[in-house]
Amino acid sequence: MNELITVAVIDSGNGGHDDLHVVVQDVMEGYFDTYYFWLKLESVGSKDIKAGVASLIAYWIACISNSSPNDIIYLPIDFSDEYTGCLRVEKLSGRLKVTYGYSLTEGYSVNPLDPGDYYNSIADFKAQATEELLVSEADLIQSLHRAIDHLKKM
Repeated sequence: MNELITVAVIDSGNGGHDDLHVVVQDVMEGYFDTYYFWLKLESVGSKDIKAGVASLIAYWIACISNSSPNDIIYLPIDFSDEYTGCLRVEKLSGRLKVTYGYSLTEGYSVNPLDPGDYYNSIADFKAQATEELLVSEADLIQSLHRAIDHLKKM
């Protein structure tokens, strides 16, 4: 079975750069930095980058689960100096529409371990592609739980 979303922390040899591999089926594939994860984890005395990424995915699950019909939420994944790459999730009747793009909200201004109100504060989203994923909420959440399980086993 192809997963809807896969997330893996890899050894890129670049010290926190291009070491977070994310695939959203039919929408995007990217290699992102864990640099800001490292900074936040270090401030709380941890070095477990996979647990940090898993906490971000748990945030995604909570945001999706707590959203209402017709809500649009934004789930950050790419924390860069000049922007944040994010998934735009629109809750339609019985389905979710997922697209990938970015906001000019700087990555350093968002805590990747707990992005707070990021999910509902983005007003400048720009799609990076026309592809979108239409999926049931239950299927997406199950895929996200499997991504967390995968990170914990890595």
